[in-house]
Amino acid sequence: MADSVGVASLAAIHVPPSSRLLSNSCCPDKDLVVVFSTLGGKDRMSLWKLQGSKKWDVDIDLGLTVDEMVVDMTWSPDCQTIVLVHDPPRIACHSIQTGKLEREIPLAQGFDSIASLTGVWWFTEDKKAAVSAIPDMFKRSGVETGTTLSVLKMLPLLDNITETAQSTGLPDAFGFRTTQTKPASDKLPDAFTSWPTLPTDQLSASIQPQRKTRELQDEGLDESDDINSNSILAVVDDSGSMQLFLDGTYPLGLVNVDSDASIVTLVKTPGSRALLAFQSHMDKTLLHSFTSLLPAEVDLALLSSRIPRDVARLSSAAHQLCLHAYRIVDDLRTVWMGSGSQPGARAPGLKWLTKLADLQPENYESMGLEWAKIDLLQLLATERSTEPVSDFIGAGEQMSDRGLSKWENNVTSALVKLRDQSEQRIAPACQRLHLVLEQVLGLSQLPHVYALFQFNSEELRECLDMVAQVITAASWLTSVARRELARFKEFMRWLRFEINNVSAQDGHVLQPRHDFLEVSSYICHGLIDSPIDKWFSGEPPTTLVPEPPANETNLEEIMRTARGALSDPNEIKLNRRVRPYNLGKEGRNMHVLLLELADKCSTLFKHAANGTARSALLPTPPPTSTPAEKVNLIIHERTIVGSEEGAFTQLLAAYAPADGPTCCAPSLCFDQSTSPCADLISTSVCPSSAVSKQGCAQATPSCLGV
Repeated sequence: MADSVGVASLAAIHVPPSSRLLSNSCCPDKDLVVVFSTLGGKDRMSLWKLQGSKKWDVDIDLGLTVDEMVVDMTWSPDCQTIVLVHDPPRIACHSIQTGKLEREIPLAQGFDSIASLTGVWWFTEDKKAAVSAIPDMFKRSGVETGTTLSVLKMLPLLDNITETAQSTGLPDAFGFRTTQTKPASDKLPDAFTSWPTLPTDQLSASIQPQRKTRELQDEGLDESDDINSNSILAVVDDSGSMQLFLDGTYPLGLVNVDSDASIVTLVKTPGSRALLAFQSHMDKTLLHSFTSLLPAEVDLALLSSRIPRDVARLSSAAHQLCLHAYRIVDDLRTVWMGSGSQPGARAPGLKWLTKLADLQPENYESMGLEWAKIDLLQLLATERSTEPVSDFIGAGEQMSDRGLSKWENNVTSALVKLRDQSEQRIAPACQRLHLVLEQVLGLSQLPHVYALFQFNSEELRECLDMVAQVITAASWLTSVARRELARFKEFMRWLRFEINNVSAQDGHVLQPRHDFLEVSSYICHGLIDSPIDKWFSGEPPTTLVPEPPANETNLEEIMRTARGALSDPNEIKLNRRVRPYNLGKEGRNMHVLLLELADKCSTLFKHAANGTARSALLPTPPPTSTPAEKVNLIIHERTIVGSEEGAFTQLLAAYAPADGPTCCAPSLCFDQSTSPCADLISTSVCPSSAVSKQGCAQATPSCLGV
């Protein structure tokens, strides 16, 4: 062994018997290695230091009825994320710190459901030092002055919803309130999870980032490392197509390279917008496959400009703003309507009136709630109470001071939250979203630049109309919540007045301080069916923004009437009748409206995201020579990208069991600028025992037999 030409061992790690390594298991810039094992029929992933200690071990199986297997993996350019490709098709990103699943990347539109993913690569962009006499003092970060994104950077930041979530339920026993915020792990609707976005950047959408992010910014740690910026994540399958993702998250579309071949290796050279794909072809007559030594060049024309990233930024900003508004509305819906076992703020009033209805005579049982309201109105108007009301006010448990305080505190805090959040957060977020969609609508009017993104102007106008409906509904909710709060306070003041009247001494008359009309309105429309319910139930709004009325009067006639009014006001009779705009029966469900808006925007941006794939220039298949016979090879490959554009070296380690204990290690040099072919520049041969059968290659001028 000492005399043989071998490969030095770097480390020895003791792993379970069923463990396996993938070709990219070793971390590129850290002494770490990822090991996969199968325990109880489920895949597990563990991270090991080369010194032999294990950092973590996690279960990566989803518990599907079919067997799931990790096909390939790669590391993000900053080596903080591990990307796994599964079969059945699934792309998952795991944290290097804990191994936990960070996110799943949706498969590209048009992906063949019967295809299987086979490989994954993550290419980083060469960072060139900016040469400019004027430094970027304002840190625009690639944002053009005058665009919507630059306007958003100047606006006040919206509060982060995850940090300002208040209690969503009723006070607990004895009046103490516990913080029962909704769990952060709540599953979002598909419209938001499938929306194409870049990595989360709330500041670009004028939203306050989370506290941890702000702490990093205060410490100066965000001057980070933007190595992931403009990087390309490529995932290939056995149908000859590849999926591309900008920064590892934003889908650039599906490129069908060759349906008769599968991609075995991808290479991207510095400064080039093209991907070089080495393909494996199947010879149907000889029933074996072969791999061409000449790669197919897939030219992604749009990647040479900043246009795809600008569209991706607009999509990401729209996603953040729409999601921000949806989370607030969802939180308000839980506060008011309740969720699961947690009652909402409207529940105590209905419960209180139901208790009074239970005291009604048996013959009133079918309409107990209505008779209970009539009894309350009689007491309000005449100060004469029926027997059920007298018993209820005099000795009812629901009329205790503690019970009334709990009821008042809960409803008051809920109405204040509805009033403030709709005015200060929902409306501003949707106004910012309107700005973003307006710019996208402007881009749709520039077909000579943005034709490949296929923006639909009519759909964009529909989205803008829906955003305007949300803004109007939010403003309307503010005024209704303010009026409801005033009525509720008057109602509680009246209840305390009646309780004090019952316990007042004979001859002592209390002076009423409540508004009779407001109390009457709350009894009729607030205890059972509050007007606020329409914002969280029923149909979404469609015509909250009225269209200008059709007027057949021309401008000349209007000016003639105006001049006549100025010259002699007494001679002008304005008998114009204006038809009132009735919105009483119009739906106001903001929750459903925002879901419909998110679904429409998500579909629009998903279609536009495929613009880069539409710009792909596919090559003519290079000529290949098929090996005369099948050769069983075990091949491992590594690519070293050169400093010059279009130049790289491919290192192969191949082992042919049928040719004896021999391993070949050919080195192939590629230079697109001088010649389209590959040159075999060196080959070394060593005994197979020295490399533990790690592979061998049989090279011909045009193909590798497998």
